[in-house]
Amino acid sequence: MFAEIKRRTGDVPQLAAQALTGYSAIETVKLAVEKNGGSTDGQKLASTIEGFKNQDLLVGPVTYSADCHVPVGMPMQMRKIEDGKPSWFKTVDPKSVPKSIC
Repeated sequence: MFAEIKRRTGDVPQLAAQALTGYSAIETVKLAVEKNGGSTDGQKLASTIEGFKNQDLLVGPVTYSADCHVPVGMPMQMRKIEDGKPSWFKTVDPKSVPKSIC
């Protein structure tokens, strides 16, 4: 994805993690529309997305449910700041989301 953005614009996104999650959010809606026969009705989209189990997206496989609209399983990048500069720390793959979030 970043190679294509650089090819088209001459630069890569400054906020890479947000670019990936934003792309995957749109990818989720696109897949839901395709899977439900082309409908963009909110209830139909929600119902289709709630059925995603380990749905393969650019960021990795994600799962949604009727109880949780947070993409469980999506790898998340942990960042650190040293000398005022952000950098990668580690990537985590959450297997669940606290009940207070869902």
